[in-house]
Amino acid sequence: MLAKPTKTFFCNILLSILITGVSISAYSQTKTSDGIGNWQDIAWSPTGVPEAFNDVKIENDSVIIPEGTTVTVNDLEVGKDGNLIVYGNLIVKGNLSMSNNSIGYTMGPSSTVVVYGNFSINNKVELSLSSYLVVYGDFTNNGSSNQGDLNIDDASIYIFGEVSGGGFPEDFGCGSNYSGSTPDVEENCDYGNETDFEENQDEIPDEIVDLINCFDLSSIASQEVCPGQNTTFNVSSYPDVNYQWQEKTPGESTDWSPVGTNGNQLQILNTTFNQSGNKYRVVVTPVATDAACKISISRTVSLTISSLNYWTGITSSDWNTASNWSCNTIPSITSNVIIPNVSTNYPVLSTGATGMVNNVSISNNATLTILSNTLQIGGVILNNGSFDSTTGTIELVGSNSIDIPANTFLNNQIQNLTVNNIAGVTLLGPTSVTGTVFLNNGNLISNGNLTLQSDALQTALIDGSGSGEVIGTVHMQRYLDNSFGYKYFSSPFSNTMVDDFSGYVDLNSSFPHFYSYNENREDAENNDVSGWEPYTTVTNPINTLEGYALNFGGSTNPETIEISGNVNNGSYNRTLQNNNGLYTKGYSLAGNPYPSPIDWDATAGWTRNNIDDAIYFYSASTDDQYTGTYTSYVNGLSSSGSSSASIIPSMQGFFVKVSEGFTSGTLGVTNEVRINNFSQNFYRNQDGEIDKNNKSLIRLKAGYDDYELKDAMVIYFSPYAKLKFEKDKDAFKIMNTNVQVPNIYSLDPFQKKLSVIGIPHPDGSEIERIPLGINVEKEGWLIIELSEIENISGNLLLIDKDKRIVHDLKDNNEFRVYLKKGIYESRFELVFSENFINNEELIFKDPIMVWNENNLVQVKLTLDPHQEGLIRAISVTGQTLEQRQVKGSETLQLEGIKSSGLYFIVLTTAQGKHTKKVLIKL
Repeated sequence: MLAKPTKTFFCNILLSILITGVSISAYSQTKTSDGIGNWQDIAWSPTGVPEAFNDVKIENDSVIIPEGTTVTVNDLEVGKDGNLIVYGNLIVKGNLSMSNNSIGYTMGPSSTVVVYGNFSINNKVELSLSSYLVVYGDFTNNGSSNQGDLNIDDASIYIFGEVSGGGFPEDFGCGSNYSGSTPDVEENCDYGNETDFEENQDEIPDEIVDLINCFDLSSIASQEVCPGQNTTFNVSSYPDVNYQWQEKTPGESTDWSPVGTNGNQLQILNTTFNQSGNKYRVVVTPVATDAACKISISRTVSLTISSLNYWTGITSSDWNTASNWSCNTIPSITSNVIIPNVSTNYPVLSTGATGMVNNVSISNNATLTILSNTLQIGGVILNNGSFDSTTGTIELVGSNSIDIPANTFLNNQIQNLTVNNIAGVTLLGPTSVTGTVFLNNGNLISNGNLTLQSDALQTALIDGSGSGEVIGTVHMQRYLDNSFGYKYFSSPFSNTMVDDFSGYVDLNSSFPHFYSYNENREDAENNDVSGWEPYTTVTNPINTLEGYALNFGGSTNPETIEISGNVNNGSYNRTLQNNNGLYTKGYSLAGNPYPSPIDWDATAGWTRNNIDDAIYFYSASTDDQYTGTYTSYVNGLSSSGSSSASIIPSMQGFFVKVSEGFTSGTLGVTNEVRINNFSQNFYRNQDGEIDKNNKSLIRLKAGYDDYELKDAMVIYFSPYAKLKFEKDKDAFKIMNTNVQVPNIYSLDPFQKKLSVIGIPHPDGSEIERIPLGINVEKEGWLIIELSEIENISGNLLLIDKDKRIVHDLKDNNEFRVYLKKGIYESRFELVFSENFINNEELIFKDPIMVWNENNLVQVKLTLDPHQEGLIRAISVTGQTLEQRQVKGSETLQLEGIKSSGLYFIVLTTAQGKHTKKVLIKL
């Protein structure tokens, strides 16, 4: 490569004289060399180193222009016994000539010689060209071809005049008749005219471009502006010349394209990022064709549309106000943003559009706040101040991998983190997320630094709908507002063991505090027993999609559980059994396998082969850490009334049941069941918002009047429902283990105990009866409460058949009754009808109704259509006066009673015996 010589200053007066063709000899003074050595060091006559207006003669001396030196003269003659060696730069404003008896002329490997006039050489001249030679005039060899060599192997030669003379050797390549036309590039020569000069300009170093121009265009400079701003390229102004500005776009054709107008300025308006990197130059040519300065081409400069945008905060703290930014534009995804330490108004991204940056740098003591909005980042994050996104979303975008350095965010915490970067994002330090991690496109490399935080408000989650994954260890928390007693837990990780809970559960307790559930559990004699099995070995795995019962002790204080591992993602399934055990009945304890809630009602993603549609949740008691209560959910309704009961929180265990009549079933999930829902806390208490779900329904609760917790059941009406149990519409009743809470449920025609039951809409002319079951483990006063009624008109009566009590629940929603320990499944009924009911026998649905009419005993039967029985009329002494076989709902007269008195009418059926007294007066 050529060494870089210094630039030469061209005097405008001299250039003006040159281009008008006026001789400058009247202003010059000839200086002759007087010694051998470097140009600046030898003696000159008259005294003084030659300047740009001097004519110079080198005679009897060998003079060197050293590398790094630029010499400018007017005319230059290498005379008798003179020798000129150029290692630096030589600018000859006039002519350069060599006498017959000159010793020689040599150009070194990094030299540049520009002759604005003619360059003539003579006999016995040794000329070695090894760098740039530009001759604006003629190049003439006046000697013979056998008296000297012209070495041009490494030279770049441009001759704008004539090439003539007989002294050129054959390897000069273009012949003695060269007329200045462009030579063929395949010819053995390396010089050309103005056209070559322009075409090859890109290959000429900038510092040489400025030297070889006869018009001074050195004032041109690259420009850097903000997008949308205007910019101007300038060169010096000269009379009687043409300016042709040219543009080249990166990545497109290598040709230069004309742009702008004929003038010494090129203005570019309303710049855009698409123009960044464009290159510009100007070609200056004289109007007169015979002018001495034929062409000058500026060095190439570039236009940069700055991606750097400084926050000024001049107007306000609003990120989305353009006047707050140095470029007066809101940053885009290509902007490199700097938040400097300003006196007031640090940026807050809240209202308005999503914020966007490429690189972002926050200076010492500066702050950036994301408030309920999103900041997209495509590059480097550098924070030396405060970056607050505790209520905001950070989205990493682009196609180049991004690192999030340690201590990037305030308190190492953000609300939401979105990865939308195919190359992925890496956490280099602890980062807690309180909302959602969304791997929309690209993976998040956690390096053990990601924590999904949980508190009383919500538990952070990983959105399962993206195409990316979290790679590496993740820490997930589960906040318990009351840590008392058993909770049904599962794990969102693939590598969890019992030991991971050892900091929260006493694994060495004499009464086990950690259980798994075995549907086919038997004792040593192969008798059915409860499905709960102690599971306290620390190396036992926590299986995916499986739930476990963990006792967190006797404290009622809140506690945050945290476990770590590799998060589950994708599809999972589990085979469940139904051995119809005396206690297990085909129930299995399942668990949410994901680090996010799942929706039992999701339209896709669930596999429930031979599995009932109901799920069952457990809530610990408030005063006995070993007991609790159950609620159920099916077909959009919760027995307790929770509005979010279909949402199964992360780490939540729940019961499911293999359908009756099947020995096994398959429970499976995919990411499609995952949702971003924070409304369902970890299941602990029974009460919640009522889910009306636009159904006609009745919800009852039962509890002791001296105890806060209650049990609940719901009856709803559907034209598609049947009275008998249906796996997709009804839920069984799992009995509470807390003896302080009674169990209330309904009974279907096959005596199945149900906590949620759907029944057909009643016929307006009929009375609908729902048998109620109550199971109590202690004696005491019980309150049965109508806690909710929706879209039900007419009568709603609670019947105590043993006490012959009719209680109108619409008038008084609480019914109080004293019960001893036991199971009551034939005593209580709900009776409702569209019409008012005032007939007690009809209300209680006595199988026989008896009355005296015209001194005859009338009997009305209310048996089922195919039900049979025997009617007998018996006197007080026990004598049977009459008996008849009966069936269904017939009406009959008894004629065996002939005298006044008290008689008993007895109906005997396969289901039992029913007796009515009747007083006859004849």
